[in-house]
Amino acid sequence: MSEIEQVTNAIFGDTPLRTGYSHDVEASYVVAADLKGAMKHGASMNSFLRGLEKAQEDAGQAKGNSIRGALYVGTETIQTAGGPQQMKVVYKRGVFQLLMLSRKPEATHYRDGVFDILEQIEREGGYISEGASPEQVQALHEAYQNRIEGIVAGAQRIQDRTDREVKLQLDSERDKREETQYQLHLYQAYVKYLRGYADLNGTTRGSLSVPQFRKERFD
Repeated sequence: MSEIEQVTNAIFGDTPLRTGYSHDVEASYVVAADLKGAMKHGASMNSFLRGLEKAQEDAGQAKGNSIRGALYVGTETIQTAGGPQQMKVVYKRGVFQLLMLSRKPEATHYRDGVFDILEQIEREGGYISEGASPEQVQALHEAYQNRIEGIVAGAQRIQDRTDREVKLQLDSERDKREETQYQLHLYQAYVKYLRGYADLNGTTRGSLSVPQFRKERFD
C-alpha cells in the first residue's frame, strides 16, 4: 500500500478512491472526482481544484501540465468501465494540501500529526517513523553526523577568523603604543638637549625657542 493510500484510508475509511502513480510526474495521485466526493465538497470541480491550480501556478508550473516536478493537479489516463479516459487527478502534494485544509476530524488528527513531526524536526533536527527500515535509520544517522561535523567545522572556522582578527587588532594597538612611546622618548630627549644647551650658553630655559635653538646652532 502506497503512502497516499495509507493516508487517505486513515482519513476517509472505506470510501473507494482510485489511485495510481504517474511516471511522468514521478508522484502518486488520487482521481479528483473521488477525492472531491470523499471530502463532501459540494461545489463544482473547477471550484474544488481552483486553489490547487493557483498553488501550482505560484510554484512556477504550467496549469495542468504533466512535467517532472511537484505538481498539485493534472490529467491522467484512468481505466473506467467504459474504457480508458482522461480525468483530472490530484497529485500527492495536492492531496496533502487539501487534507491540511479539511475540517474532518480525521484530517485534523492528521494535521496535528504533521505539526508534531515538524516540531520534532525543528527540535531534534530530523524525524524517524516507527516503520523506518534499518537502512533508513542508518542513512539518517549518517546525515546527522555529517551535519554535526559541518556545524563543528563552521564554528571552528569562525573561531579561527575571530582569533586572527583579535590578534591583528592587538598587534595594531601594540604598534601604536610603541610608536607613541618612541615619539615621547624623542621629545623628552629633545627637551633635555635644549635645557643642556641653554645652561651651557647662559640662556634662560623659558626664553629659548626652537627657532632660536636652530639659528644659534647653525650660526
